[in-house]
This record gives sequence, C-alpha cells and structure tokens, in this order.
Amino acid sequence: MGHTPRGRAVGASISNDAKKRRPEHARAHNYSVGFVVYFCLRRRSRPRYAQVIFLGPDEQVIPDDINWMVKRAATRGYPCAPAFMSSKPDAGINHKEFGVTSEGVVVFLESALRSMGIEPRGAGATPFTVKLTGGPDGDVAGNAIRILYREFGTDIVKVVGVADASGCAEDPNGLDADELMRLVDGERPIGEVR
Repeated sequence: MGHTPRGRAVGASISNDAKKRRPEHARAHNYSVGFVVYFCLRRRSRPRYAQVIFLGPDEQVIPDDINWMVKRAATRGYPCAPAFMSSKPDAGINHKEFGVTSEGVVVFLESALRSMGIEPRGAGATPFTVKLTGGPDGDVAGNAIRILYREFGTDIVKVVGVADASGCAEDPNGLDADELMRLVDGERPIGEVR
C-alpha cells in the first residue's frame, strides 16, 4: 500500500464574478495558488516542518487553471510538480467524470450505516434516506446520486432533499429518481427540477 496523506484542508479563492473570468479574478486566483506553493517551499527549507501538498480542483476550476498551477509549481521548484494538482486534462483522473470523491463518500456512508445497524445491501436491506448539499450538476453530489442508485437501488436509498446555490427540493418520500438522474446526466442544478 502506498502512502496516504494524513490530513485534509479546504481553501477557496472567492470572487463575485468567477464565471466571467475577469483578469482581476484570475490574478487573485493565481496569487492564492502562488502563496500555497511559496508556503510549501518555505516550510521545506526547515525539514522538521516539510510539507508536500496535493490539490484537487473544485467549482470553477477549469483545465487552463489546472495546467497553470502545475506549471507554476514547476517554475517555483516544487517537488514532484506534476502531482501538485490532480485532474489534469492530459494526465490524471478527471474527478467529475469518474466520481473519485463520491465513490469514497458512498463507501464511508455504507460503513457508517452498518455501524448504526442498518444493512443497505442484500435480501434484508434496510431502506435509508439521504439529504445532499450540492447540486446534481456538481462533482460530489451529482456523482453521489448516480453511485447511490447504482449501489443500493432506488427501492433502498431515497434522496429526500437536495440543496445547491440555485435552490432546493425536498420530498419526505424521496425525490423522483428519474428526474434526479435527468439533472445529473444533463449537469443541471436542482433549481431546474420539474
């Protein structure tokens, strides 16, 4: 087995107009990434505190951003620069396409259900409900919906609530699975539910 990172943190560069990709927003994003690289290299100069960080993309991070981050890390002398950022267009696993994070979330969910005495599989499977923060068009929630239905079936798992920036939908009996999959497949937000 390989080395598993010991911790996880989330950081964000936030602007009020990210989709328009204005130059000042790109600059702010680039400065944020530059700081992470600088911080890691500075800590490497003190071996007791050396850190190697691997990043993964999230909302509004496009392939050009990913390529820029890897190139910037290499320019600054970051060790193993190609691994600095995952989901590279020409090398790596596309997180959204393959549901990398969501697969892990569903494995964790299954383990948590069993620890609570809920068996989600087989002839004696116990139905359970799920609420998601994040839309059907997103990386984690969208793929989680797909994987939940694939692994447990729509008779066992009921998605009773979904919320994202576009709105929310809820039904205590479970949102329509076909409609959720229409949104997932079309990469549409929950605000477009019919």
